Amino acid sequence: MDHTTLARNLQAIQVAVESQKQLMETTDFCWPICMRNARIGTELDRSQKVCFSNCVVRSIDAERMIAQRVLVAMKQSSTGEAE
Repeated sequence: MDHTTLARNLQAIQVAVESQKQLMETTDFCWPICMRNARIGTELDRSQKVCFSNCVVRSIDAERMIAQRVLVAMKQSSTGEAE
């Protein structure tokens, strides 16, 4: 295996690990919200599924918004601009 292939494989593994980390963090955040007062069974009921879906989408949106604001602030800081 050459260096380039090894580097690509390592990058793919890092992306997979980061994805798993994000999934676990989102689950840890959404679980107490969506499973409050829930009856534990073999499947999630409809309201739990909707709650998890909404929670995950909102979490992703919030992370993107924060990342975008940080990027803008960093660009403004590097160019000396003020908001």
